[in-house]
Amino acid sequence: MVYQALIDYKGQQAIVDLPDNKYVLGRTLKELGCPPRIPLYLRDEEDEDLHIKLISGNDIGGKLSLLFHETDTLLTANAVAATLEKTYPAVKAELETAIMDQKYESYSDLYKDRAEKLHSYGSVRETLYFPLTASLDMHEEDGEMYDVGNSMIAAHASEIQEALELEQAPEYGDMADYYDEIPSAKAKLVSAYWDVEEHDGELYGKVDLYLTAPLTPEEKESVTDWVTGQNSDGLGEGFEQRPIEIEDGDLYVSMYNGPDYWICDAEEFEDRISQSHGPAMGGM
Repeated sequence: MVYQALIDYKGQQAIVDLPDNKYVLGRTLKELGCPPRIPLYLRDEEDEDLHIKLISGNDIGGKLSLLFHETDTLLTANAVAATLEKTYPAVKAELETAIMDQKYESYSDLYKDRAEKLHSYGSVRETLYFPLTASLDMHEEDGEMYDVGNSMIAAHASEIQEALELEQAPEYGDMADYYDEIPSAKAKLVSAYWDVEEHDGELYGKVDLYLTAPLTPEEKESVTDWVTGQNSDGLGEGFEQRPIEIEDGDLYVSMYNGPDYWICDAEEFEDRISQSHGPAMGGM
C-alpha cells in the first residue's frame, strides 16, 4: 500500500488501499451508489455528492500525494501508486528517495525519471525479433475478418506503436515483472518493452530487454521462451484482442503466427533479413 483513499458518496464511506485492482475499485464505487460516469476527482467540495481524498500513514505516501491536484482523479492516483509498487526494486528505492526529497513537481516527472532509471540500470540491451500477422474487421454484416499482408501492417506502424505504448503504460508495471523462471535471469532483467521495427518495407515485432549483465545461454533460452509465451498468449492482458482503429476498419495485430512463428536475436535477425532479400545486385 502506498496510500489510502477515503471515498464519501452522499454520506456512504469506504476506505481503499492504493494501488488496487481497477475492477475492485469500480465495485466499491458501485456499492457506495456512485453513478457509473461520475467524475472521480480528488477533491472535497461541500456542494458535491462525491468526496475523495488521499490519506497516508507513511511519509512516502504523504509526499507522493502532494503531486496531485483537484483536477486529478482517483484512477490517476491508483495508477501512480501501482507504478511505484511494480517498479524494479533498486529503481523503486531511488524513486522513493526522490519523492522524500520532493524532487518531482508532478507525477509525470516521476514517470519520466522511472523510465530513465530503468534504462540506466539495464545498461546491457538485448533485442529479440519475431514476425507479425494481422486481421482486419471492416464491420461487414457477415462479421467476416480478413487476413492482411505485411504491407498493410507496415503502413500502420505508428498506430500499432501507439497501441503497444498504451498496453505497457507505467501504471501496469513492467512486462519484466511477469518473468519468473530462472532466478539469476530475473535478477538481471530490469525491463522488457514490446515494440515494432521496420526493415526493407516490412514490419516486425520486437522486445527490447534491458539487463544488468549479459544473459548466459541457459538464461537467454529461458527468457526467449517466456517472450514466445507472452506472444502466443496475446501479450499482457490481451493486446491482440484489442482493435486498432484505422481508416479501413479495426486492425487486430498478433505477434504469434503458429507453425510459421520464429524468434531470434539481433545477429540472427540480420542474417535472416539478408537471406530473405538475397545479395545486393551490383551495377554494370
